[in-house]
Amino acid sequence: MARVGRLYAKSSGREYPQDFDKARYWLDKAIEQGNTSAFYYYAKLYENGTFGKKDPVKAFEYYHQGAEAGNMTAMYFVYEGYRDGKGVAADQEKAQHVLDECAEKGGSLCSDLKRVLGNLNRNQ
Repeated sequence: MARVGRLYAKSSGREYPQDFDKARYWLDKAIEQGNTSAFYYYAKLYENGTFGKKDPVKAFEYYHQGAEAGNMTAMYFVYEGYRDGKGVAADQEKAQHVLDECAEKGGSLCSDLKRVLGNLNRNQ
């Protein structure tokens, strides 16, 4: 359902012509069924301006909801939001907390980033 929603939002092909109402319908259905990727897809669509203008605040809200629902990729983007001030006020302490929590929960993006940052710090 989440992938179908994403296809309707982004596609201009014959099988899935771009249709934002159908995109929202399928993404909402996916969320109702517990699909945490749908939050991430929604966030990306708002971040990229697919539904009109770019809306980093709305994107961050969906990333945050996805992270709260257990999506580790969304949690990584919550980290980035706090780190870079994308859709939310920059807060390095919160960013570090989210990165640590994400890595502890097994988020590969977060774990990989922590490892790289740790290597950089050791080499300086």
